[in-house]
Amino acid sequence: MFSKALIAHIIGDWLLNSAYLRERKQREFGFLILHVLITSLPFILLGFSPIQVYLIAISHIFIDGSHLGYWWSRLIGKDEEKLYAQYMDDQAFHLIAIWTILQMR
Repeated sequence: MFSKALIAHIIGDWLLNSAYLRERKQREFGFLILHVLITSLPFILLGFSPIQVYLIAISHIFIDGSHLGYWWSRLIGKDEEKLYAQYMDDQAFHLIAIWTILQMR
């Protein structure tokens, strides 16, 4: 189940979202919601339950809206100039959230 969710996340968060949307979601809540709707689409198409899709979407709004990857990188002292570190932290939080949601019964 997690491998299917990983594929859905890669498709939704990486392949279906443009650089334009990635930049705008950082500053405008409406674009963040559009990003999350696009990101949720593969989960819907791959047959995840409505509650799983909802919880994944809410976690995505929280993680991206709060810039959790950025703040975590700063908290633990990673080089702020290395955006890939922030990006990897962001992705780690998404995958942890997805895995946790899939464990709920």
